[in-house]
Amino acid sequence: MTSTAKPKKPPVKKAKAGATKKRALGPNVVHVKKDIPALAEEVYQLMSRDGISALAACKSVGLSWGAFWALTTENEIHVMKYARAREALLDRHAEELMQISDTPVMGTKSVSKATGLEITEGDMIEHRRLQVDTRKWLLSKLLPKKYGDKLGVDHGGSISLTVNTGVPD
Repeated sequence: MTSTAKPKKPPVKKAKAGATKKRALGPNVVHVKKDIPALAEEVYQLMSRDGISALAACKSVGLSWGAFWALTTENEIHVMKYARAREALLDRHAEELMQISDTPVMGTKSVSKATGLEITEGDMIEHRRLQVDTRKWLLSKLLPKKYGDKLGVDHGGSISLTVNTGVPD
């Protein structure tokens, strides 16, 4: 005789009254919903003080990007705080441009040729040029009034207008 009895499910635990539910949001990202503004404040500090991108700062404090983005697009105060932190971060990138371009970075470069592997040591100018160009491009797109290319619009000359009504003089 065979048995077709279904296995018992484990009992469901009920949450205590007044408890705040935690959400698991990926590896190392768990937060209580009411702590999102406090974590966002830490993100703003990391962005403006330490020059860390918003995404990296969110990962650092354990806040999901989605929760951070929702807060910074829906809450008027946090919209302004994020804008200030982002502008401070971009200003920091602008300040770094001179340091990057003026500081040589020594390294090795390997090139595979028919005669074998050619290794040269020297300044990594291509890498520094890429860093500078990337920051310049980003600044010109995200803060065009401050860091964008200035378009010189010069107007010279005159405009004449002749209206023909079809009525003889």
